[in-house]
Amino acid sequence: MYFGSYAFKVLADYISKGKVGINEIIWSIMFAYTSRTDNAKFLRERFSDDKSVLEAAGYLAKAANVYGRIIELVGDGVSPEDEKEIISLLKEASVYERRAGILMIEAGSQ
Repeated sequence: MYFGSYAFKVLADYISKGKVGINEIIWSIMFAYTSRTDNAKFLRERFSDDKSVLEAAGYLAKAANVYGRIIELVGDGVSPEDEKEIISLLKEASVYERRAGILMIEAGSQ
């Protein structure tokens, strides 16, 4: 089992290898979109004076935007080109997720 930013990278790898279909996991992308959007909003409201937390919120918002794009791509069926873009987007989101996580750990240890 994989967690956090690494899970999205692994998911991209699984899709590219045909181990999982995008339609099988779109619910998790929708959940990630909602949770990252809500998390970013919460962090901005509650920790408006903490630079690290605000930066983390920015990365969560970027990840949410990526998940939103994936949801749009899946909306009318997934072409081979869409699948390639989704794989790339999941890898991009994993970078944002990792950066947000590192910043949150740093903020929590201050």
